[in-house]
Amino acid sequence: MLNEELNHRVKNILAVVQSLVGRPVGGDRTIEDYVETLRGRIKALASAHDQVARSDGGGLLRVLLEAELEPYRHQPSAVQLEGPNLWLSGPALSVSALTLHELATNAAKYGALSRPSGTLKITWFLDAAQGGWVLEWIESGGPPVTPPKSSGFGSVLLERAIPHELGGTSLREFRPEGLYIRLTFPESHAVLVSEKTEAPEPDEVGDATAAQSALLHSARVLLVEDQLLIAMETEQALNAAGVRHIRTVSSVYEALQAIKEQSPDVALLDFNLGKESSEDIASVLRKKGIPFLFATGYADRTMIPQEFEDVPILRKPYTVKNAVQELLKVLPV
Repeated sequence: MLNEELNHRVKNILAVVQSLVGRPVGGDRTIEDYVETLRGRIKALASAHDQVARSDGGGLLRVLLEAELEPYRHQPSAVQLEGPNLWLSGPALSVSALTLHELATNAAKYGALSRPSGTLKITWFLDAAQGGWVLEWIESGGPPVTPPKSSGFGSVLLERAIPHELGGTSLREFRPEGLYIRLTFPESHAVLVSEKTEAPEPDEVGDATAAQSALLHSARVLLVEDQLLIAMETEQALNAAGVRHIRTVSSVYEALQAIKEQSPDVALLDFNLGKESSEDIASVLRKKGIPFLFATGYADRTMIPQEFEDVPILRKPYTVKNAVQELLKVLPV
């Protein structure tokens, strides 16, 4: 029964990703634009899924908003969040993640967050008269706004996702001062909680300095990853960031042989390697004084042995900039 349920959920996730991949691409867009947009959408889903996995089937709205909007806080007053500590159900969190990601991306490209003077205010509250929760997205100080000539994925998602998935409503107005969005959803999809939660760490980091680039260029990196596509993408991304010496292996045996042949300067270890883990690799690296990071898709550190509790973790799917920045933190200067 557990396997059947897991299979069902994985297929649902893959179906959602497949639908994102299959969205039509505008004739004026490059393949690079398409890939970057697709990455952002899948990452928004991953962030929501991570919250659900970390907790009891849901997550906090504020944490989701902070994670999505952190890259666009070009000044302290650029983004304002006002609302109670609201816990969203799993379905509400996933739908909200995609919808808010589209809104944030559009605000950064065309709306209030595309200009230094622009501001975005998001408020959420319980409307007792309507019997549901309300989220208002209010942009101001940006370029003049006009209704789009055609409906893209973001527009369709905004109009249909919350009504279809949650039985709520959506309203969009192109006001002179900026875009106004009002989303509502039933009380059954949210609940107030009193627990405080830590704000998420910023997901985007600055580009490497010249000295850091030189360090990356000369560093020997050991990449241990049993999923070929992930390994290939990570290799390509590290190469683009300036790393020239990468040894990629997929098993504990190969990793130990690689270390014996030539000690790396730093290692990035996928902790779960199918039927084995990177624990033995980590032990050898520690004895040799070689710094390393763990990469894992698990929601917390419970799978990591206590002796490695000080080792930094990159949670999959991770951004390339974060991976590079974490490598720089542990690389010997």
